[in-house]
Amino acid sequence: MALRTWKNANNGFWDISNNWVDDISPLEGDDVLISFANDDITTEHRFGNTSLNQFTSDEAFLLSGGRLNLSGLSIVNGNFSFTGGILDGEGTLTLNGPSSWSGGSMFGSGTTIVASGASLNIEEGSQLLARILDNQGTINFQTTELQFGSGGIINNQGEFNSIGPSQFATTAGRGVPTFNNEGIFTRSGSGTTFFLDNTVSIRVGRVAFNNSGTVNVTEGTLALEGGGTHSGEFIGEGTL
Repeated sequence: MALRTWKNANNGFWDISNNWVDDISPLEGDDVLISFANDDITTEHRFGNTSLNQFTSDEAFLLSGGRLNLSGLSIVNGNFSFTGGILDGEGTLTLNGPSSWSGGSMFGSGTTIVASGASLNIEEGSQLLARILDNQGTINFQTTELQFGSGGIINNQGEFNSIGPSQFATTAGRGVPTFNNEGIFTRSGSGTTFFLDNTVSIRVGRVAFNNSGTVNVTEGTLALEGGGTHSGEFIGEGTL
């Protein structure tokens, strides 16, 4: 195990060895640090299987392909963009900056945290959540569908904004994924947001919605077909 430090003061690819101190790309079990006081750079992980202990980036980080497996406590303080590939592992990844997710899958027994004051835009694309996603900041859900895999859970303690027509779905054999709302869930825009049930979904699975916070349906319809528990409040002028 060693500490691998990024040395390139420009944008670059993770797999290019001369971007790293001593011209050695990160190896299995290494810790990684990407930090420049006076530069705004992006490091891109585009392919390969990378298994790390701890990963810290104060700069922008793009996961566009390959598999990034994290076993320890990891932090991205810059912009995190997830466009493809796999985020995996038993570790915790905390996102402290503005982030986006337009493609790729989250797996593993670990947790991805959107920190207080941070944001995550889940954009139109193909995404699979088979991991815990804790939101303490703001998530803007702007995609047509989010697929849940086995172990997929969203815990919302912050603000979750579901904008426009969409669905939270799963398939058989993946258990019952859940969305646990302890914060504020706002549904806005036209159309319907579905938490699907196996009786209405060709995907043959259901996603439960548990609410102990506030659900605000300002426009359109929120369809909680997958069941769940409700001890919080429901407000707004939309349809539930």
